[in-house]
Amino acid sequence: MDIEIFSRYRMWYWQENRSPTMNMTEIPADWVRPYTFIFFGVLSSPNGVDIDDILTAFDELLPIYREVESTHESTDTPPSDNSPFVFIQNNQALPTHHSYTSAEMTVNVDIRHSLIQTKLIRRLTSEYGEGSVSWENPIGGNRIDVVLQNGNKHTFFEIKNGIDARSCVRQALGQLFDYGFWPGRRNADELVVVGEADLDDECQNYIEYLRNEFQLPIHYWSVEI
Repeated sequence: MDIEIFSRYRMWYWQENRSPTMNMTEIPADWVRPYTFIFFGVLSSPNGVDIDDILTAFDELLPIYREVESTHESTDTPPSDNSPFVFIQNNQALPTHHSYTSAEMTVNVDIRHSLIQTKLIRRLTSEYGEGSVSWENPIGGNRIDVVLQNGNKHTFFEIKNGIDARSCVRQALGQLFDYGFWPGRRNADELVVVGEADLDDECQNYIEYLRNEFQLPIHYWSVEI
């Protein structure tokens, strides 16, 4: 996106009180905290509404909206590969061997995903041993976030950055079903949705219903970073 479009935009934020209206700037780290609201847009005259200007702003901001709302996963149909699942022990570096600012760790979906993935890998490795844990394990043209091999059983973990447990479960179930049962066989013995949010009573009841009513091996783990 051409950064010049922001020259005509203004912004302000709310932290207990409204800030002055200011020119567009990079969001400082101390703005990124709970109950802070950040607004930006084009100022217009209260005496008249310019429809063309509004539509232009929508066009300019659409790529940002798509980026923020995206799950950062391809919606393309994966390559056709119906080979049986194979547990592949890899030696690639964990995904967070980098330095991130506090703002990046708070708002960047990919970074938060990596932080959760790293913590989950270390948790499983500590309990089951390094040879029992794989990450980014290929399957059917995709990659499973984390796989645990415990004896003859495999558990697939899918990480989501939802605002609550229900959101994480909603985002993850389709992928876990695809990884676990496509194209009509059992690839995994357990399927686990992983998120930062705690499992609340309503979501726990929902998961228990899926397990009891449909015999689906679904679980939810909360991993705090």
